Amino acid sequence: GPHMGSPEFDGTLVRIWMPDGAPAYTADTEAEDPKVYEDEGVKRQWQSFLEKGRFEGGMPEVPPRREWCVWDF
Repeated sequence: GPHMGSPEFDGTLVRIWMPDGAPAYTADTEAEDPKVYEDEGVKRQWQSFLEKGRFEGGMPEVPPRREWCVWDF
């Protein structure tokens, strides 16, 4: 069934089962100003997290875009 992954501090992945599928979209989970997502540093930090499971240069203060979230793997 649908689930999402959440990395633990030691780098292991914990699966969170969501039997009803991914949660509905809400704008409250993204930055108010979409221009912040154009920043190369923000993109690099989130891309590193998506590819390696850890942030390059620390965790960004900007939440991820919805399309950067993986809900079923």
